[in-house]
Amino acid sequence: FVSTDADTIELRAHAQNCLELVGWSKMAEALVEQHRSKGPDLHLRLAANIIGMDPYEAQARLREGDEEVREARQYAKICNFGYPGGLGARAMVAYAAGQMTKEQHRKRFGTSTLEQEAASKRFRDIWFDTYPENRAYFKVCASMVEQDSGEGTIRQLMSGRLRGGARLTAICNGFFQGRVADAMKEALFCLAEECYSSA
Repeated sequence: FVSTDADTIELRAHAQNCLELVGWSKMAEALVEQHRSKGPDLHLRLAANIIGMDPYEAQARLREGDEEVREARQYAKICNFGYPGGLGARAMVAYAAGQMTKEQHRKRFGTSTLEQEAASKRFRDIWFDTYPENRAYFKVCASMVEQDSGEGTIRQLMSGRLRGGARLTAICNGFFQGRVADAMKEALFCLAEECYSSA
């Protein structure tokens, strides 16, 4: 149970948070469609937009072993797990460098600082176009930051747990990471209770 790797659980938590904080979520719609029709997953949808392809065509090509689509999906994972936490252009370049080979990084971002930041902004715009609820999500998170201190307090949606002294990126990350942590603790609590309670 400690090492359980739940499928895209952070993004599923993020989609649910957007439903509650923003009122809608294209990411949530994509998850429902994926479940109902075995359609493209969240990473493949973003990858398709990055390379300018229909998501269902990208899915078919991936099944056929298309290397371009496979590489784009791997890169889309980095975007999908980095941008929801509020990574800026420079931070994304550095984050991606730790996830990719040097050759892959040069291919996606180029070599100069200006080139890399421009590429990062372009990929973030594609991510926003794919999952546009995130513009509103970031506004909600920013509204929790006090202007004079640059910090704020986050109240977890599921548990009501509070975290103070959080900067913007900690608030953005905190909503989905906190929800996953709270859910996992709840699951383990229920499991332990079942182990020791009478039938």
